[in-house]
Amino acid sequence: TGQFEFEVISKESPNEETSVTPVRDYLFELDDGGNKCKVCEQTFGNQTAILTINWHFEAFHPAEFTLIKQCRHQRLDPYDPNEKYK
Repeated sequence: TGQFEFEVISKESPNEETSVTPVRDYLFELDDGGNKCKVCEQTFGNQTAILTINWHFEAFHPAEFTLIKQCRHQRLDPYDPNEKYK
C-alpha cells in the first residue's frame, strides 16, 4: 500500500499540482465538478477525497496506480514519451 494524501480534489487546492496532477491524468472532469475514471467509467463526486480515488486505482487498476506513483515521485507526464526526468 502506498502513502496517500488526504486532500479533496478541487481547483482551489494549494497543493494540487504536486499531489493530484498524476491522478488527474486518469480522470475526466465532469460538468458538475465531479470526476470520471478514464479506465472504467467510475464517477466520483466533487468532494471525493484523493484517498478514495487512489484506493480505486490501487484496487481496480494496479498498472495505472503504479504509473501514478512513479509520476508522483518523478513528476513525468505519462502520456508524453519524449518528456525527460525533471
